[in-house]
Amino acid sequence: MLSWLNKSAGELPAVFSSAILHLRFVEIHPFRDGNGRVGRALATWQLYRMGFDTLHVFALDEVLLENRAFYIKNLHRVQVEREDLGGWLEFMAEAVLETLERVQKRIQALGLPGKETLSLTLRQEKLLRLLRERGPLAIREIARALRVTPAGAHYAIKPLLRTGVIKTIGTHKSTRYLLS
Repeated sequence: MLSWLNKSAGELPAVFSSAILHLRFVEIHPFRDGNGRVGRALATWQLYRMGFDTLHVFALDEVLLENRAFYIKNLHRVQVEREDLGGWLEFMAEAVLETLERVQKRIQALGLPGKETLSLTLRQEKLLRLLRERGPLAIREIARALRVTPAGAHYAIKPLLRTGVIKTIGTHKSTRYLLS
């Protein structure tokens, strides 16, 4: 598997090499438990490695686990029934597409201007949704809503201020944060 990964995998489209890596790892079944989790993590890692998702904005777990029965059925078809890889590759490509569509909806829901590339943490996404829903908030309100300390809230806010996604009004203790 490692020989294939380091040589031939690079000749395939990222989505296909990712799906095949996942399948081959699960076929080896090296662990008593957790082979699916590691296989899905390897599939996502291969996409990153091949430059498919350079900002690391998604993982396949959510979509694959929501369709767990179909996911296992497709694995079974290739592993046990010895069907060709076509069905598995199609299934995984559709999972990648569904994952990307969900990420796109999350990004559009934030309503950010498309001026520059911005990589957000889940906490920053939550912060932006919070500011969109509630309007200007003080640091303590943000910290409470995010369930972090005020210092943790400042840590989430700082890059968003630097890129101009959010701005401040007021000074010192009356400072409030809002979407630009």
